[in-house]
Amino acid sequence: MDAIFNSGSLSLFQTQLLELLSWLPSLSIEVISEVFEDVPKADVVRDLWDLNAFSLITHIEGGYYAVPTVVAARFRRKSDPSALPLFKRVASLLKQRFESGAITVELIDSLIVGIVAL
Repeated sequence: MDAIFNSGSLSLFQTQLLELLSWLPSLSIEVISEVFEDVPKADVVRDLWDLNAFSLITHIEGGYYAVPTVVAARFRRKSDPSALPLFKRVASLLKQRFESGAITVELIDSLIVGIVAL
């Protein structure tokens, strides 16, 4: 795994996504696209599949993505979720969805982690 991270083969988006998913149980492709609004959805999908091919993320039923424990551990050692602007954006987005009644059961764990960290 270190070979993948040290080779420079991951884009900034892919690295940021892995770091974000290391702190949250799972996110849907819709939430990922909203958080990374500057990245075209086609690129988001392509990069998700690339990360899946590298076994750095897993695709969960229903269009949700998660990071395996070993990948999450690597990022958690080097970062603090409260210092990640993207983490705060996800937490805010999930909170808005919850307040509007648009949150799904699969995102409840991520919502709780986000709120507790803020």
